[in-house]
Amino acid sequence: MLVGLALVTVGGRPSHPRHLVDPAFLGAVAMLVALMQFASAMLLRSALGRTRSLLDHLGFMVLLGASFSDLVVSAAPMLIGHETIHFGAGVRAAASLLIALAFALTAWSPRGGFGWRPAHPARIGAGIVVGALIVGEGVDLVAQSQGAMSPFATDAGATMVAIVSATLLIAAGIGLGWRTASFGRGNGALAMSAFALAGVRLQAAFAPMVPVNWLTTAEALQVVAYGLLLLVAMEAYRLMQARVAEAQVEAERLRIAQDLHDGLAQDLAFIAIHGDRLATEHGEQHPLAIAARRALEASRGAIVDLSESGAPSTLQALRRTAEEVESRYEVEITVSRIDREWGLEAELDADDRNEVVRIAREAMVNSVRHGRARHVSVELGSKTSGGVLLRVSDDGCGLGEESAASTAGVGLGLPTMRLRARRVGGWLSAQRGGEGGTEIELRT
Repeated sequence: MLVGLALVTVGGRPSHPRHLVDPAFLGAVAMLVALMQFASAMLLRSALGRTRSLLDHLGFMVLLGASFSDLVVSAAPMLIGHETIHFGAGVRAAASLLIALAFALTAWSPRGGFGWRPAHPARIGAGIVVGALIVGEGVDLVAQSQGAMSPFATDAGATMVAIVSATLLIAAGIGLGWRTASFGRGNGALAMSAFALAGVRLQAAFAPMVPVNWLTTAEALQVVAYGLLLLVAMEAYRLMQARVAEAQVEAERLRIAQDLHDGLAQDLAFIAIHGDRLATEHGEQHPLAIAARRALEASRGAIVDLSESGAPSTLQALRRTAEEVESRYEVEITVSRIDREWGLEAELDADDRNEVVRIAREAMVNSVRHGRARHVSVELGSKTSGGVLLRVSDDGCGLGEESAASTAGVGLGLPTMRLRARRVGGWLSAQRGGEGGTEIELRT
């Protein structure tokens, strides 16, 4: 594959690649590449948030430095009519090596990073990139002051830089491709971008002294590579925005839960106390006593549901909800997974989790209140693999016509549970269990 990429890149003639001589168009392509690099850098910077990862900030600064290099050294001179460029070989070499190194570090770094979280990662990243560019240009200036050619402008120097960069990029592409299955599609796009840039460097290795006003397949590969990189940066920015929105929703839910706890729930508790006195005088089934108890239970349930939306996983949210129902109704509830191998990558999103937890709560409460169960089992499956997503079973008296009718009119009821099931892309079934009791399943 890599040999084929090299042959396509140089057009089948290593020393003389296929080309067009069009400085204006070449300048426009260089400007497009610089703009894509700059846009990717800005999107990546926005997506970083407050991370202290040096690798993240280094990637941002490398893209920014490469954008500056391509704009000043390649695009601007071509656009203003200078077909021959006598400077910038060191800057171009430094930018090429920095990009290859950034790809390689991204591909082969541990999942959690290298563990070092400096206090000022942006400053360190900027120092590395600016320092490398200054050193590259400094070597050029020293050589020119001595009347010699820059070592990066010679066949040997340009070839060495191209070979090192291509090697790092090929290694990065292999590493990113290997990680694609575990870390998502973004790594696949990064891998293709790395291989495309490797093709650009391979042309430089085969034909290091191509005239600067030649438009070859290397420029097309550059556009493809940085176009893919821009798509990855856009996706990272979108995911960051989604996380911010989820955090805002979570904060609002917690605020509402606190307001309910401090206000409405306290008033309902007071009403319920007087409702108990009313029940003592007029019986447990007095309408006011029943309404007070139901309102208090509903408010407490809503508070718990809103509070548990911030649990680290759906399983943890179900366990916390089960603990609250256990303490209130003195019933034993076990929560477990149907698929033991379900990993974090299959975790439900915030909206689906909220619906599943509310379905489970209603099923648990109904098992106790209408089925008079003493033990309830809650099992959680995986939405990604299909089948059963949630199963709630109990050892109560079963789901008969009387209990089904009463359930439909209390709280959420079966109709609303089925509506919630449709919201997560599934359907709800309720039937008698194999050994009595009731079994409710949410299937996807």
